[in-house]
Amino acid sequence: MKIKSSIFLFFLLSSLFQIGFAQDWNWQNYRYRRPYPGYVINAAGERKEGYLILNGQLENQKECVFMTDTNDSKTNITYKPADLKEYKVADKTYRTIHYSGGLTSTPVRFVLLTKAGKISQFEWYDMNDVSRVIEAKQVYQKAEEKPFENTAFVFKFAKFWAEQTADYPELSTKIANKEKGYTLLNMLAFIDEYNAYWSAKK
Repeated sequence: MKIKSSIFLFFLLSSLFQIGFAQDWNWQNYRYRRPYPGYVINAAGERKEGYLILNGQLENQKECVFMTDTNDSKTNITYKPADLKEYKVADKTYRTIHYSGGLTSTPVRFVLLTKAGKISQFEWYDMNDVSRVIEAKQVYQKAEEKPFENTAFVFKFAKFWAEQTADYPELSTKIANKEKGYTLLNMLAFIDEYNAYWSAKK
């Protein structure tokens, strides 16, 4: 019974994330492999405005092409994840984090940022080997700590999130006690509450 409940929890979490942060990749709204305004932030934290090529979900995770003049290919620079902290193309912001699909935390990749905060939320894309359909996976990262997926808290939701929010004791206690408004269905809301708490302290 516990295993069945956990499986249900995993799929429910995935559904909630897709509803809350589904990204627009409609080809009718974007012209792929064309330049859009954006910026890059290098490893030293220096930001440079310009244009970037908008590629598909998988390509954007591996590299980005930046330029200062869309009519002069000599200004084109191809960056890999190790080269940058962040880049933005059109309305999509990517950050470099130690995440590459869950197999290991060693490689760094560009991962789509869906909501920034002390606990940031991301979306990672993989190709399903059977259906050949691109699937999205939700990823979270607290500050500069190791990123984690929904599977990290499937079997221990309240305990896991109480620990993650321990530096906001009032919220952490509500989650640990499974108070109304601080359970699975409210996860995205209490992450927002946590982020707002720390944003107000800046």
